[in-house]
Amino acid sequence: MNPEGVHGHSRAPQLNVYRCESVSVAVLKVAVVEHTMAKWHKTKTCRMVTMLFLTFSFFLAEIVFGYVTNSLALIGDSYHMLSDVIALIVGFASLRVH
Repeated sequence: MNPEGVHGHSRAPQLNVYRCESVSVAVLKVAVVEHTMAKWHKTKTCRMVTMLFLTFSFFLAEIVFGYVTNSLALIGDSYHMLSDVIALIVGFASLRVH
C-alpha cells in the first residue's frame, strides 16, 4: 500500500476551531432551543396537536378514498373521525384555557 494512503492523502484534513464570543452565543442559543424543544415534546399540548394532526389526516384519507371507491363504510367512518377531530379541538382549547 502507498505510504500516503489510499487516495494519496497522508492524513485526514484538520479542522481549525477558533473560540470567539459569537460562536459561544450561537452554541448557547442552539442549546436553549434544543432544551425548549425537548420540553415541548413532553407537554400535553404537543401530544394533543400530534393526535389532532393524525386524526384529521385519517379523516381526509377516509373521506377521499370513500368517495373515490363509493364505499359508504369509509364515508361513515370518516364522519366518525370528524367527530373525534372536533372532540380533540375542544380538548386542545381546554388545555389552552387552563
